[in-house]
Amino acid sequence: MNEIACRRTEENVKLEAVSIMNIIVMRTNAYTERETFVTKEVFESISLLLKKEAGLRVRKGAIHLFFLLLNCPKVLARFDSLHEENKSSASENNSQGNLFALGAFRKIFEGLADCLTSPRKTSEDLELCRNVIMILALAASSGNSGYELLSSHNLPQETSFLMLILHLLAAEIDSESTEVHPNAEIFKARTLLMREILILLNRLVSGSSSSCTVLRELTKSRDMASLTVDAATRLSRKRNLLGQPESSVERMRGSEITDLARIFKRRVFAFLGDNSS
Repeated sequence: MNEIACRRTEENVKLEAVSIMNIIVMRTNAYTERETFVTKEVFESISLLLKKEAGLRVRKGAIHLFFLLLNCPKVLARFDSLHEENKSSASENNSQGNLFALGAFRKIFEGLADCLTSPRKTSEDLELCRNVIMILALAASSGNSGYELLSSHNLPQETSFLMLILHLLAAEIDSESTEVHPNAEIFKARTLLMREILILLNRLVSGSSSSCTVLRELTKSRDMASLTVDAATRLSRKRNLLGQPESSVERMRGSEITDLARIFKRRVFAFLGDNSS
């Protein structure tokens, strides 16, 4: 299945292959069996399947496969040694312990970053971004290397995941503000994406080991600080709706998103206040 997913060019064949791989991995025990699927070849396949030309559905399947593999406790535990292994990259040993130093692994995260910057015209495009955010949240939970990956991982064009996430959030706030009668599916997908982003940001700015590093990154330049403050401020305002919210998604947008944004705003403003005094 791995070879078929890589070598065949037809989108439907790639999609079927990655879907079968997902089914196989899902049926394994995350604690005792799933680690056996974490190989250089599988990582290389995922990095290829994340390319734009693979197609939206194939990319979603590849993201799900990577999430399943990263959600293995033994794999996630090794993730925290990412930077140490990269520092010792002079070693050519491609053992299980050195998997995270492989170029294919770095290319996976470059592929994930590319998903966040792809055009978002449909609810499926927004769902793809949300799935990427969920992987980044899982990576962030691994420890120091996780949040450092988000705040300082050098992506192409001298950017970071934090910067991409903020630009994504700001762009969706702008899109929402210009839609008079939004499509229901797009509204739902956008709301769920905003929620996932705010949960991740709040976790990062509230963690005892990550908060200072992440808040410094969010406010280190005038443009970055302005983007952070603007997004937090706009989302923390109560929305003016005609009548009562009719669906659970509308209630989530009007209440939970606002509450999450206010928590984030308080953290950011407290940090800016401490550093200006």
